[in-house]
Amino acid sequence: MSFWSGLGWCGLVALALSAPGQSEDAIPRELAREASLALQARKSEIEGSLGIVHEWVERLRAAGERKRALVVLKKAVAAAPRDMICQGLYAETLNDLGQVKAAEKTARWVLEHACEDRARDAARRVFGEPVRPVPPKLERSVADPIGIVLVALPPVEVGLVQAVAERLKGEFPIEVRIRSFPFRPLPQAERGSMLLEVGQHRARFDKDASESEVQALLKETGFTAEELRVDHVFVTAYRGWLRQTDRWKNLRLFDLGVTRQYRPQWSGEQIMDCTINKQIALVRRPQDILLLVTGADLFFTKDLGFNFAVSGNRWSVISYNRFLPWFTGEMPEWKKLVTRTFKQVLCSVGRSVGIAKCSSPRCACRYANGLRDHDAKTEICCPECRARIEAAIRS
Repeated sequence: MSFWSGLGWCGLVALALSAPGQSEDAIPRELAREASLALQARKSEIEGSLGIVHEWVERLRAAGERKRALVVLKKAVAAAPRDMICQGLYAETLNDLGQVKAAEKTARWVLEHACEDRARDAARRVFGEPVRPVPPKLERSVADPIGIVLVALPPVEVGLVQAVAERLKGEFPIEVRIRSFPFRPLPQAERGSMLLEVGQHRARFDKDASESEVQALLKETGFTAEELRVDHVFVTAYRGWLRQTDRWKNLRLFDLGVTRQYRPQWSGEQIMDCTINKQIALVRRPQDILLLVTGADLFFTKDLGFNFAVSGNRWSVISYNRFLPWFTGEMPEWKKLVTRTFKQVLCSVGRSVGIAKCSSPRCACRYANGLRDHDAKTEICCPECRARIEAAIRS
């Protein structure tokens, strides 16, 4: 048995933790220790709770300690192969160390499976491809022709919106554009199973955060103090505060207990009242078909557990949340996610121009009661629905 195989993964991670180097001052020892503990979590808990490991690896890479970063990443991808951010960082680190063939093999695998922009961007850098630019902001412009405008509504993977837009181009006789929107949080807009746990962390934040820390956090995130009371905003901001103040143990426990399981649902009524009618109405043209795509889960009435989309007069809010691996239990697959989202976009185009639910079982405009019904649909509108949509677009 060789020295390395006898040492084992725990020993390798400990070696990475203790090895001297120029990054000693740049990387707090508590961060390294807590990230190492995160990698020892049970298999059922580790996926979705490795944000602190991402932080450790990024700091190691920034400090030039790529060999140490590679040791950590090998452990991470072995323990949580579905953590695509670790996989992307692994490919990029291999490439930095001159292991080009292994890096490209891993990067191709990431591009086949990863849903997250961060992971896909890392894989693209391995091949020297440019990272896709952020879409321009949604603004009222008379220079643009009337069209279908896909808006990336946070939280969202912009790459997914771009991929769906590419497939939508040429589908109907109308221009397709992509825009971003600086979404403001919704008041009392969500429900979810983790709200009690979030409240406990909020109480800790209110007790421990100094006024200067709160102000620094608001400045960094761009949120207001009032918006910080909204749970989905607080979850993101609280992680930022833990990072800023080097509370690494608290961050590990927060990721394990909350971030990994936090799946809020947004109210469709609130999005319609606050986002569509009050925010976007100021910058949109009524003639455009506006499709807001988000990774947040949606519900519209108390009687429905979820909605794939909420639609109105020439607008829709589309959620791809329930197409993601955390919900389906499937292995992440990029093409499947794009296809599912594209089918919902086609259906929502029809709804937004007043097309009723289609009775054809294979038409993209047919109503789906769940993911099985959605997958049974094709990516094509039946001839009748297509004719009605095109007529509505021209009117």
